[in-house]
Amino acid sequence: MKNTITILTLILSMQIGYSQSFNGFALYNKAGDQTTYLIDENENIAHTWNLNTECNYAVQLKENGNLIRGTKNNGNILGGAAEGGRVQEIAPDGSVVWDFI
Repeated sequence: MKNTITILTLILSMQIGYSQSFNGFALYNKAGDQTTYLIDENENIAHTWNLNTECNYAVQLKENGNLIRGTKNNGNILGGAAEGGRVQEIAPDGSVVWDFI
């Protein structure tokens, strides 16, 4: 029973979102949301990326300010986990630098 509760807690925490913290900033994207936030240590939004597809759990900020993220591939026939499989690099202005499906 204890193992089941631990596993459920881990799964639920993964559903909430993902954040990466560095130099007083945190990169955050709620799973299934189309917006990624860069938040400073005072909880002010320093930058947002508003995109046209949902992000999955993976989001990283490169040193040049570009965002690397996993996202849905809306062209997949199967749903659920099969909807993923797409990786994008997004510039700070929201333009797609590269898109791998």
